[in-house]
Amino acid sequence: MIKQYFDYKMKKVQDVLDSPLTTPEEKKKARDDYSRFLSYFKQDGRGRIIVNKKIAREMMQLVKEGKIPLIMDEYDLGIVVDHDMPNGNSNYRFQSSTDLVAVHKSPIPPSNDQLVTQENSGLTRTIEFRDPSGMGHSVPYVVGNDTIHFTLNCPVENHEVGNDWDSYKYAVMIRLDKLEKDKVLDVKSEDTFVDGNAVLGSEYIIFCPVGERDNIQKNNPNATIIEYDGIPLNAAIARTIIYSGKKLEPYGTYGWGRDFEFAGASDDNRVLNEVVGAEGYPILEGLFGPALHSETKYMARRMWKREYEALINLIEYCKKNNIDIITISFFLFFSF
Repeated sequence: MIKQYFDYKMKKVQDVLDSPLTTPEEKKKARDDYSRFLSYFKQDGRGRIIVNKKIAREMMQLVKEGKIPLIMDEYDLGIVVDHDMPNGNSNYRFQSSTDLVAVHKSPIPPSNDQLVTQENSGLTRTIEFRDPSGMGHSVPYVVGNDTIHFTLNCPVENHEVGNDWDSYKYAVMIRLDKLEKDKVLDVKSEDTFVDGNAVLGSEYIIFCPVGERDNIQKNNPNATIIEYDGIPLNAAIARTIIYSGKKLEPYGTYGWGRDFEFAGASDDNRVLNEVVGAEGYPILEGLFGPALHSETKYMARRMWKREYEALINLIEYCKKNNIDIITISFFLFFSF
């Protein structure tokens, strides 16, 4: 996106300089404005471009207005944001839910400006097993997941209890306060989730591989579409969080920067709980308090529905095919 931004600014200046209708005074002003624009950029000792808050805000505004191509590429990987940006300021504190962005990654893009649960989409998975005779069987069942899950101010990464995130091609980013508040069931940095489908409204971003913009825009007319080209999806998400003037946090399985469940919560995690708690968002306490990841009653509900659907389908399949369900259940119990 930074390259497209430079190209846009340079073209505007060049158009003024090339026009036969432009006066000498207007040409001088265009050159002075461009020199001032360049002064907002610096370079560190490793050759990376340092961008300040003014530039990031202007670039994101041009993105929203559709004046520059919305493409994240390798040029954006070399960007460092200066101390005026929250992610570069160690003293930055979250003030409200408007400082928080919710990120959801998915193997499929949203549709009709909403994210649909696996249950409502009819997503089907299968139970694979062999009966006592050695014959293989595949039993389909509808996944019972009835919540939509987000990370806050960071993209989710592969981890010990979820190792397929990096294979997902699509993501949604929306400010936390733009989600329907009465549907939010729990707010945690590593796992904020809503009950049922998530209606995204008109102020949100969809990330997709380059070349897919038109089709996704057609199905989500209110979305801002950002394509990524030659870089990982997580890098595109991280750059956009920074360009949006939000604080980019390090992802951790059990909270920002925390990969061990019983490690202490960071200062930012504690501030997060204070901020969203004061605004009336739910923070469900687990065995070790609200700052630690926990299997809440809503997570238990989702797991119960999923396992129940799988078990009922398995029983019906075995009855129909005269398979000893006790033997199969014993086998499956010790297989997972």
